[in-house]
Amino acid sequence: MKKQALFLIINFLIIFQCFPNTNAYLLFEPYPNIETDKQNYFLDENISINASWNIYNSIDEETYINIFFVDNDPEILTPSWVINNSLHVIECSFENGINNFQTSIQSSIFSLNSTQFPINLWVVLIIFNMQYEILINDNIFWNWTQISLNKYNPIFSNDLENQTNLEYKENYFINNSIIAQQNSSKIYSGGSVSATLKLDSLLIDIEEYIISDNGSILIDINDFDISNIGLYNLSLIILENELFFGRELHQIINITEKNIKISAMNNRNCIYNSSVDFFLMEIQLLDRNNITVVLDDPFWIIETDFIQKDSLFLNNCYYFKFIYPEHSGKYFVNISAFKYGYHFNSSYFTFEFNEFPIADFFSSSNELIVGQTAHFFYSGTEFDENLFFLWDFGDKFGTANEINPYYIYEIPGIYTVILSIYDINGDRVVVEKNNYIKVFEDTVPEANFTFNTNSLIKNEEIQFVFTGTSGNGLTSFIWDFGDNFGISHEKDPIYSYKVPGRYTVILIVIDLDGDNNTFIQNIRILEHSDNLNLNGVVENRIFILILIFTFLIGSIFIVYTRIKQRNISKKIPLKSLTL
Repeated sequence: MKKQALFLIINFLIIFQCFPNTNAYLLFEPYPNIETDKQNYFLDENISINASWNIYNSIDEETYINIFFVDNDPEILTPSWVINNSLHVIECSFENGINNFQTSIQSSIFSLNSTQFPINLWVVLIIFNMQYEILINDNIFWNWTQISLNKYNPIFSNDLENQTNLEYKENYFINNSIIAQQNSSKIYSGGSVSATLKLDSLLIDIEEYIISDNGSILIDINDFDISNIGLYNLSLIILENELFFGRELHQIINITEKNIKISAMNNRNCIYNSSVDFFLMEIQLLDRNNITVVLDDPFWIIETDFIQKDSLFLNNCYYFKFIYPEHSGKYFVNISAFKYGYHFNSSYFTFEFNEFPIADFFSSSNELIVGQTAHFFYSGTEFDENLFFLWDFGDKFGTANEINPYYIYEIPGIYTVILSIYDINGDRVVVEKNNYIKVFEDTVPEANFTFNTNSLIKNEEIQFVFTGTSGNGLTSFIWDFGDNFGISHEKDPIYSYKVPGRYTVILIVIDLDGDNNTFIQNIRILEHSDNLNLNGVVENRIFILILIFTFLIGSIFIVYTRIKQRNISKKIPLKSLTL
């Protein structure tokens, strides 16, 4: 049966081709259809189209399958009008089945204003024949669907509040971005915003701000010449462009008086100095964020115990000059000011002038060796307020700011030390001590001694005399007389031995900085004076006797040798000598 049916269809097609006035294509079910993924689009969106057909086409005829975009309802149009007056055309292939097309219609082809949006369009699928470039009207199939195109509504990414409260002359910025209300990823760029500021019905100023490529905008309220406080109406007009509608936004800005804090920069506890003529009070004006505010000629209101002279403005500060008080004590200053658009707090300040202390100091030592540390101490009168200390140690190198400093002198010499005490205003008191510190070279002591007696016998007092050299400063002496009993710390001690014998006397000398030296001497103590051996006299006599005895023996030996030589010479006859 299938082969018979196929045979009939082929015969039918062959017969169909033999007749010139028959259709060049045949439609099969399902019939051609067209639809879009949605009905509403924005101008920059892609339109997704699904079109389907199932036809047989004769290659001898010019058959076309096209999709047309028109802005009129095809119900009241003819296919010929659609083909010749479409806004956009998509040429399709003859591949049967469902075909997907992605396209977009550029907004530049529409010369329309915002009142003509949204725009209704019809997407029309037409299958038609052309013969000799002439449309064959009786051989056309068409189908369509309707869509609409629209623009975005611009809004600020950060919603503006209904009212913004600002202080007079405050640096205030509206920093925002313009995006699409329907899609926050779409930004408004390449345009401008017109900003108009009014006070009631009075126009203040009009400014224009360029919108950056990323849609951001920065509006500086200070660009408008605001000279009064009150309620202002700020109108922001976003101009229409190809993708966005225009829009006008309104913002109420309430400009109030700017609050100013009067701040005294002085240290209000000072050291009284009767030699000073004038006293300066340093004032800064601060806003609520503690940022310095500079105002031209505010009207100052000053109540004070001081006698005021004049004022000046320098380096963003206001200076008021007062005659220095005649006595120490507490004094007050009450300052306020007036200027249109600003509200000043009334500031009350108390200044206390304390008596300058009487300066004095002392050192842990007035005599030092090079490399030793001196500790200086402030010993003046007590004080309640912070003071600045400056020490000058006199060697052209050393200074310090501590109240009780340490200092090391590196060069020998005699130095004058100066202590200066300053208060916060630069007033000072000075104490100077001339030739106060003596610094010596570091020398090492040498130990040596003698004893001044003619006999070294027991129980006799022996005077030991130090004959060495001292080191730095006070020198310490340690005598060890060698008998396990005698120790002395005197320079020239007197000592007696109770038992005869040989003893080793040791002297250790130590100077102020710990340098030391040692000397050792052996002595012999005798039992009686008849065996006197003072300072080795007995030993010396024996030695002399030995020398004399040796000399006599040597002389006898020499005489004997010479006599013997003479006798030998006489006994040998000459004739016994042979050549």
